[in-house]
Amino acid sequence: MEIDLQPLEEIDFTNSERAIFNVLKATLQYPANPQTKGLKLADDIDFFCKSAEGEGAVNPTYTGEDVGEEFTKWENLNSFVARLTKAGFAPWLNFPIWQLRITLEEPPVKGPAMACRLRVATEWVIHCADAIFDEINSKEELDESLARALRTGPLYEGKPPLSIERWDFWKKRFSEIGGDLGDLEVDSAISGRILAALRSMDAVGK
Repeated sequence: MEIDLQPLEEIDFTNSERAIFNVLKATLQYPANPQTKGLKLADDIDFFCKSAEGEGAVNPTYTGEDVGEEFTKWENLNSFVARLTKAGFAPWLNFPIWQLRITLEEPPVKGPAMACRLRVATEWVIHCADAIFDEINSKEELDESLARALRTGPLYEGKPPLSIERWDFWKKRFSEIGGDLGDLEVDSAISGRILAALRSMDAVGK
């Protein structure tokens, strides 16, 4: 697992983000085999998720309730990890797929919870469409554990988790949701982020 983190040093991290980055960097520099490092990185990310949420790595939008401060923490965590991924450090591509699944493959919620889902999903796509596309278009054989982690949501049930069809379904759902923001009680201003995400997807999905 030889990853050059030098380009990431130029990112304008907040103090808390810099602390997280330093832990990741220390993990990668630890003298161990790739499998051991990979497991340690997974533990690091799980810890960061739990830290951001306070009581575990649970997406706060699942309740459908308006918990503004928790939404902000969740958005900030995803933005931070997406910016790391954009810079070429991507050992956790199941993470954005989870966010796209809850936003686009599950029945939508309304109000601030849906707005949070959309901000998170579009943040990932705007920063990392190429990396997500490569992952979703992979011909990799999935073991039971990974297949479960990458499972599809009820609106896309029964389809393969890694396929160009899933990518196309996400694009269609972004467009549908963008036209339904009023009924979902989401501020129309977020339509600009949806359009930016669709442009990013079109650029790499050709």
